[in-house]
Amino acid sequence: MGRLNRVFLTLLILVAAAAVALFLRARGDVRSQDHRFGSAVRLEDSIEPLAAEFNRTADRPRLLMVLAPACPVCLAGIETVQRELLAGDSELAVLVVWMEALPYDITRNPARRIEILAGDPRVTQFYDSRQLTGRQIAELLDWSAGKLAWDVYLFFPAGAQWNESPPQPTAWFHQRHDADPAHFRTGPDLAEALRCQALRCQACKMQDSH
Repeated sequence: MGRLNRVFLTLLILVAAAAVALFLRARGDVRSQDHRFGSAVRLEDSIEPLAAEFNRTADRPRLLMVLAPACPVCLAGIETVQRELLAGDSELAVLVVWMEALPYDITRNPARRIEILAGDPRVTQFYDSRQLTGRQIAELLDWSAGKLAWDVYLFFPAGAQWNESPPQPTAWFHQRHDADPAHFRTGPDLAEALRCQALRCQACKMQDSH
């Protein structure tokens, strides 16, 4: 009788686990090729796809963002970019890297974040589960907060090329309390900084074209 009870309990656990998996998959909160990454380019073994897109859009000023899917402040940041920089006819090229930076990023569905800017031809999005981008940008900025840069916004001028490493940005901002305070911007301050820098980049491009 005891053995039958154990078998029944095991079967019950398996059925419950299967039901939970189906529920989570329906919500898109599990790792699945179909739901989790959406249209983002996956940076699995190399950062090369990001560097290639950076160079492909070198005829325009560029904004590179590194964000975490489960970070609400990152979500506010990308909504600020959408509202302040992409609502008009800006020629700014935007590269967004969604990177697993927080322990609970694995439980979030980045496709829901990716969808915010999906369909905008000025935007290319990537998904980095190996933190390749965060380490590269941390080295570029001499980042001291754990040597992993995220929730960070970098502007690059037209013409700048990504060779062995990314070029130095003309300006950069972040929303991290444990990083360089001179570049900290959040809320309305971030909106203002992004807007002003985008206008400067556009003005520089117009001067260069003449």
